Amino acid sequence: MLKLLRLLSLPLLLLSTACVKRIYYGPEAGNWRSSAAPDSTKLAYTVYLLGDAGAPKTDPPEPALRLLKSQLDADPNSTLVVLGDNLYHRGLSAEGEPGRAEDERRLDGQLYVAQQYKGRVFFVPGNHDWDYSGPQGLVKIKRQEQYIEQKLNRGNTFVPDNGCPGPFVEQVNDNVVFIGLDTEWWLHRHEKPYGPNSTCSATTEEEFLSQLDQALARHRGKHIVVSAHHPLMTNSNHGGYYSVMDHLFPLRLIRDGLYVPLPVIGSLYPYYRQLGGVDQDLPHYRYKLLSERLQAIFRRYDNVVYTAGHDHNLQLHQTEALTHIVSGSGCKTNHIAEGNNATFVHREKGFVRIRYYQNGESWAEFWTPNGDGATGTLHYRGLLHNRNAKTPPPACDTPTPPDAQPTALADARRKPYPLAGTLLKSSYRQAWLTPVTLPALNLTTAEGGLTPFGISTEEDKFLLRLRSGAGNEYSFRPYRRNALGTAPERYGRALKLSSPAKSEQTWLPSQHPYAPLVVADLERAAGLLSTAPQLLRLPDAECLEPYRQQFGGQAGFLEPDAREYQQEKLPGSPGVVQEINYTSLIQQLERSPAHRIDARAFATMRLLDMLVGDWDRHEQQYEWIITKQGPQTTYRPLAKDRDNAFFLFDGLVPRLVSSSWGIRELQHFGPEIRDIKSLNYAARQLDRRLLGRLQPADWKALADTLQQRLTDPVLQAALRRMPPEVYALHGPEILAKLQARRAQLSQTAEAYGKLLARYTDVYGSNLAERFEVERWADGSTVVAVHLVDAPAGQAPYYSRTFRPDETDEIRLYGLQGRDVYNIRGTAGSRIKVRVIAYQEKGNYQYAYGDTSRTRSYTLNNTIRDKRILDNTTDTNTDFAAGDLINSPASDRFDYTALRPAVAGLFNSADGWVVSAGVRYIPYKFRSSPYGASHRLLYQQFFGNNVGRVSYEGEIKNVAFDLDFIGQAWAFAPVYKMPFRGYGNLPAAETAPPATQAAFGNAYVSAALQKPFASFFAVGGGLLYEHFNLRETRNPELRSRLPEGQGAGFGPRNYLGALLYFRSSVKDNEHNPSRGLVMNAQGSWRQGLNSETGRYGRYQYEVRYYMSPALPLQVTFAGRLGGGLNTGRYAFYQANMVGGGLLPDFSQTVRGYAQTRLLGDRSLYTNLEMRVSLLTSRLYIFPSQLGLLGLYDAGNVWTRQQPGRGPWLSAYGGGAWLALANRLVLSATVASSSEGRYYNLQHGFFF
Repeated sequence: MLKLLRLLSLPLLLLSTACVKRIYYGPEAGNWRSSAAPDSTKLAYTVYLLGDAGAPKTDPPEPALRLLKSQLDADPNSTLVVLGDNLYHRGLSAEGEPGRAEDERRLDGQLYVAQQYKGRVFFVPGNHDWDYSGPQGLVKIKRQEQYIEQKLNRGNTFVPDNGCPGPFVEQVNDNVVFIGLDTEWWLHRHEKPYGPNSTCSATTEEEFLSQLDQALARHRGKHIVVSAHHPLMTNSNHGGYYSVMDHLFPLRLIRDGLYVPLPVIGSLYPYYRQLGGVDQDLPHYRYKLLSERLQAIFRRYDNVVYTAGHDHNLQLHQTEALTHIVSGSGCKTNHIAEGNNATFVHREKGFVRIRYYQNGESWAEFWTPNGDGATGTLHYRGLLHNRNAKTPPPACDTPTPPDAQPTALADARRKPYPLAGTLLKSSYRQAWLTPVTLPALNLTTAEGGLTPFGISTEEDKFLLRLRSGAGNEYSFRPYRRNALGTAPERYGRALKLSSPAKSEQTWLPSQHPYAPLVVADLERAAGLLSTAPQLLRLPDAECLEPYRQQFGGQAGFLEPDAREYQQEKLPGSPGVVQEINYTSLIQQLERSPAHRIDARAFATMRLLDMLVGDWDRHEQQYEWIITKQGPQTTYRPLAKDRDNAFFLFDGLVPRLVSSSWGIRELQHFGPEIRDIKSLNYAARQLDRRLLGRLQPADWKALADTLQQRLTDPVLQAALRRMPPEVYALHGPEILAKLQARRAQLSQTAEAYGKLLARYTDVYGSNLAERFEVERWADGSTVVAVHLVDAPAGQAPYYSRTFRPDETDEIRLYGLQGRDVYNIRGTAGSRIKVRVIAYQEKGNYQYAYGDTSRTRSYTLNNTIRDKRILDNTTDTNTDFAAGDLINSPASDRFDYTALRPAVAGLFNSADGWVVSAGVRYIPYKFRSSPYGASHRLLYQQFFGNNVGRVSYEGEIKNVAFDLDFIGQAWAFAPVYKMPFRGYGNLPAAETAPPATQAAFGNAYVSAALQKPFASFFAVGGGLLYEHFNLRETRNPELRSRLPEGQGAGFGPRNYLGALLYFRSSVKDNEHNPSRGLVMNAQGSWRQGLNSETGRYGRYQYEVRYYMSPALPLQVTFAGRLGGGLNTGRYAFYQANMVGGGLLPDFSQTVRGYAQTRLLGDRSLYTNLEMRVSLLTSRLYIFPSQLGLLGLYDAGNVWTRQQPGRGPWLSAYGGGAWLALANRLVLSATVASSSEGRYYNLQHGFFF
């Protein structure tokens, strides 16, 4: 077998590692020296590119750095860009750690090149700077930023800041713009600034891409250098190119100098990376998506040079879409390959400089040092761009005529989704298909003339950005959208990142096309700010280029990004009202108490959301308008994207899907406001962060006011904003529903206020504050927050009374500052007060008093003060120090849930097996993804009339950062298994017929588990197991067992212990395409009966999932497992291999009877190739239909049969269906020498 593997691997090795010279020129670059060089006296500016210099020589200096320094010192009219991996191997260590001195030496070895340099300097981060993509990445990147900027003392030189993705934009010359990106942020799997609580300007991938697109559009016509660490195309290791040495010595790809020969098996690692197994390589799906999305943006601009490092060589690619430079050989080199559209590739240490000339040309030069770097060699010089040769887009100066005839918003010939018309009981289909006449947007005259300049994104659509002559910006929101983006984030997130070209543009009959117009009028009637959308059609004009193909002729809404809201003009306010997003809002609120939101206006907005049934109101659905009056800055909400108002989702299937245990956000707009938790589920974090000041009574009063403002005439007038043809279809029906929901609004508001009051967050700021907490004898608690340096007698800026019948817990967030917490009064209140405090340096003061005594604590903060300390039953303190900030970012609130648990499977060995029960998931503070999980099931085996009751439980952080893990099952009345004998027996046709063994079985285990990361844990605990094999039920068993192997009749009880290790990394829990899972467990049992003995069991399992980067999903999945028993045990405690369900509900191999083989040792393997043939959409959810091929094999060994016996093997195939990234159904058939066996189940076999 080994010889065969060698022969098979040889041609693959030769094909994938074709040798290349150290230098390669493309067809157009070979005669570069004969081309005329630009006039050096006409040089305007230079950008120097150095990458991956994180382990330089320092005595003497690294030759490439010495050569670079000599050129920099002679060229002050320039910029130096360092392209990441500034420090090998895992970023900058903390002060006092063993590696700190060496880390500083390596960084200082690069910083010396800029000591006398007069030009600009920018460092961008790489994956090694992010702790080699490790869990301490964010900490280390901030530490390196601080070190470099302090050493250089040139201001903001490490960009983007604070681990943010960027874009960082700086115009370094009249005609040259530098844009810095942190591409490791996109790939990083651990903590990073992301989502609603991020303080970055771009908090998601789509925001990052949108802001980059806008930055490029703003500087169209200039030379733009975009610098990041990760290349978008490369002829080296990270692009899937490897040398023979890489296959023979694969460990050197992981760490320099590890020359351990691993012939044949060493090729597995390069092949694994070529198939996309490592997220730092282009074949990986996440990296590939980054490359595709960035190139899609760059393709629209002809003045961009993208520069990167990562691969340790020098490369130039010039394609129709992009000019791309790799300069990653600052201190090391690696393999290169020819071709791949490369203009120039060189495996040598060096750097690149881009020279910009007064005639508009830009040229790239590739330099390497000679000897010690005193001199250097220019290996290639080539033209990149000629800015003056670009043709500007035509002006939008042609008037646009209105629609010649009424046109429907949707195409009746194209169904909006499969099974259209069968899932929904009612819809707005006719509103979409009714022809209407729309005014055309006149780009010449509208708002003083509008010019397109970029694209931004929302969850389900791409928006065209336009700018007026006065500098005001607008968004055009087309009706066409990606329906998958409408799904709640946890169901559609991966698909929202797909590129515009690959996004299916359609319409949804659940959404009313004119809802944004109606809701805008209701917002104004309620005294709220409104975007005032205008419904019109965009012209199909040449001046829309390069956006014409995507937006030309589309119908949609034109909305201003910011306008002067006249009703908000207060004395002393600025003439232009600014608008910020949620993340910027949080930054401002945390600065000081002088920044606060208009909580009553926002609560009114939220009540209007409930009135119109808009369920998709998360943090990114609002902008915030700034108004100032004296020292006070107030932020008022401005709602965006009202597409889901009046959302219809009724019918049997939709009601099941949108139940509280399903996809609860998808709430139907009916006459009754049914489930306020689900209707407001998307806003559960947002409302708790911003509306903690309001009492339930405040909510009711605001609802009363809103009811009075939204009278019947107001509702009717708003609905009349629909075209008359459409109003006749749905206007009266929606009016009746709004009237009914309005009548319930006060009751709904009070109930929602009480829901928020149960867990209330109280936030300080980054200034020093004093939190006064007074407990009263009636059980109520009063919280007041003052600035520490506020004048005596000044009223608190926060004050609220909490009642024990409404509130379970109050959380006090001190944020930064030397805060003081005074908690006084009667002890024993049922309201828990949790203090989340921060202290970076010095002591933190905390005091607690009750009626009997007063205690005070002075606690020295260290990085370990992360746990919650229960000082009393009433008060908890949670300290954050050092790099752990006491941000609420990790405090993701969720509702306690009780859900039905129903599943079923069929296999030929067991017949139908149906499971039914419940799952209880309670919420717990700072416990993700849940506080606990308890699942109780009854499982019925219809094939042999057996029942099973099971329990699986997990309680997070019961003590000392340990989780409780519990498991139990019992068969009712017995477990039945076919028993053909012990050991590796011959095939069924020659073996004696099987005897059915029936025995009682119950199992209970309780363990404590220590999680070391989200994917790795070890645990240990105790177990109890019971068996009862009655001889009267099984008269033939004794004769079937070999001599010395006891049958184990009668009741047997065991007490034991277990230890285990679990690791799981998968890109998708239900349909993994890449991942590795490893489980190992050892257990030891001592019999409690006189006839029972002692035995041990050791089990292991490894699963892997690999997928090459292909247009469709092709996943190679494998599993290897086995077990070993020691000591004295009965046959039913042996290791089993077969096609049915074992007592612990696991399965080993397909194609055979339930427990075909029993032995002391077992080994089995499963291989599958899963291919997705059809990727489609079931309404707003992604779906995949695919086929799979399978091969299973297994064997056992016994003490009586220590030799190798024949293996059981089976092969076959099947089909699978994946829905909503959650639900997977699979059906397979496996054929073996003993028959054909079928398997149908929820999920894959492994």
